[in-house]
Amino acid sequence: LVELVAEKNVSLKNFLSTKKYASHETINKLLYEMESLTSLLDEIKTESHHYTIIVDETRDCAGHEHLSMCIRWVSADVVHEDFVGMYDCPNTDQTLAVKDMLLRCGLGRGQMYDGASVLQGQMSGVAKCIRHNPKAVSIHCANHSLNLILQEAASTKPLCPTRWTARSSAIKSLLDNFEADYDTLDEIIRMGTQRHAKITRAPSFDADSQSLKVFPCAEEVARMLQSTAVSQETIQSGVQMLQNHYRDLRSTETFHSIFEEAKNAGINGLVQEPTLPLRRRAPRRYDDSNAPHQWDNSEEYFRSQFFEVVDLLTSELTCQFNQPTLHLLMEVEQVLLKAINEAPGSISIPQNVVDMYSGDVDVERLSIQLSMFPVVLESHSSSTDRPINLVTKISTITDMLAAARHRSLHSEVDRLLRLYLTVPMSNVTAERSFSGLCKLKTSLRSTMTEQRLNHLLFLHIHKDLTDAVYLNRVLRNFCFASQQREAYF
Repeated sequence: LVELVAEKNVSLKNFLSTKKYASHETINKLLYEMESLTSLLDEIKTESHHYTIIVDETRDCAGHEHLSMCIRWVSADVVHEDFVGMYDCPNTDQTLAVKDMLLRCGLGRGQMYDGASVLQGQMSGVAKCIRHNPKAVSIHCANHSLNLILQEAASTKPLCPTRWTARSSAIKSLLDNFEADYDTLDEIIRMGTQRHAKITRAPSFDADSQSLKVFPCAEEVARMLQSTAVSQETIQSGVQMLQNHYRDLRSTETFHSIFEEAKNAGINGLVQEPTLPLRRRAPRRYDDSNAPHQWDNSEEYFRSQFFEVVDLLTSELTCQFNQPTLHLLMEVEQVLLKAINEAPGSISIPQNVVDMYSGDVDVERLSIQLSMFPVVLESHSSSTDRPINLVTKISTITDMLAAARHRSLHSEVDRLLRLYLTVPMSNVTAERSFSGLCKLKTSLRSTMTEQRLNHLLFLHIHKDLTDAVYLNRVLRNFCFASQQREAYF
């Protein structure tokens, strides 16, 4: 930065030939002046009175634990998720780190964590410790929930080390390159291992073929959940689609086609014919004198295993997405959708919504404005060439309220909608900050102070704010921060 100014200043250019100003302390001060975290927080407090904290933890290449902090807030008609910093907390309670961030920024309206016990624990997790404010609701990341469901169903080692469901591509690649894998493992077995024998057995090949019917649909839902604009209605529709898909798979005819397809794709006879497993005698302490069940053929045996996986997936989808906060958000959605689609009249607001938002929304005025809410749909339909007869998405209501006259007329409805949009459905922003951490801290650059790491990470993630930095202001603040530099420059 100083060199840019020195191009037009001869004395400064001569000074820089001997004084480099490239020490660690100087670089840290310049990074501090370039960081725009204060301006970002000021914008959040000005544009939105409520926001949500998104927290997730990871380890860097040196094994240090970091807690990623992000803030979700809603401006006039746009949802923002912004990274604010990372806490190095190897010996620090995560609750203290979160509270320290809240003291600097103000208490948020929601909490988004992954499923780790230290964050979502019912006894001493961060979400439990911050529950002193009943309006700071906690929600489990939808993407982590879906990932846990598939991990529960898959008894083998995960095929992908990432957090999100990304397994079908690995399985498909294995099946497409089975002959090359066979030749490689054939060479390995000559060196004294038994891996070759395992992969040529029918259960391994058949299990991969069955997995291709289970994982791809879940991965499509996972990609959808990685958007910051995903809503509760989108999650429910995705979960319902998955459950219907898995129920359709649970039929004898469907499995027969899967089994025959895997059986016929034997890769030129490299895979053994499917057979029943050896019958094993139960230990005496478990033997109740009843004969164990015997399958008539191998297809019946594999079908029972496949049905067990499908039943587990269906039940876990219901269990993982049965969160109290999701039910509350669903009630808010139903109130807004019902109010805009029905004829003008009184709209009943659920008691849970009243108890949660009574201090932020005038319930009486909200009820009156909801009764007039169909006017928004009528006005929008009359002013466009493609009128809307039925509103099914919250995003449509957000677009309709973008007009200034509607927003001022339905101020309480707009406030309720913003509070609804403030609660995130996934913590993908925190996960993406881990990618920046991996780029900054490598095996060759693993030692870095927390302050320097946060400055660099903030500038790397918020590229739009970095591009808008006024370099002359940065240099001016840097020069006037020291009497010696002020006297010279």
